[in-house]
Amino acid sequence: MERTCPGVATLRRDPDKATGGRAEDAEVADAALAASGDGSAFERLYRSHAARVHSLVRRMMGPETADDVTQDVFIRAWQKLSTFRGEAAFGTWLHRVAVNVILARRTSLGVERDASMTPPRRSKRRPPGRARRTSRWTSTTR
Repeated sequence: MERTCPGVATLRRDPDKATGGRAEDAEVADAALAASGDGSAFERLYRSHAARVHSLVRRMMGPETADDVTQDVFIRAWQKLSTFRGEAAFGTWLHRVAVNVILARRTSLGVERDASMTPPRRSKRRPPGRARRTSRWTSTTR
């Protein structure tokens, strides 16, 4: 416990004491090995994070596309492993990769949906006999 202000205590968690530092160190080591091409290291990362990524994808995309998008997330993670600097936890980095893939997929689906479901164009001309709309709140006294 550390006191920063009189009467206020701040708890600090020492990561080496809380988990032995092994889980975080193992992920960083696996990420480095996977970045150098070690498939078994990437498989360990995949197995430890697949359920969490799939859950995120299911919430953001729906259950019908969750499997495909989860696969896309891990493909992108494999491609981008060299950009993992280890400043944050691997799970945090992977979450950001997942969100980026999901948003890109949603954007592309939105563009496809817009192209196929374009509403008919409206004519700017008013039908005959229809007066121009006026505001209900027009002042009667000027």
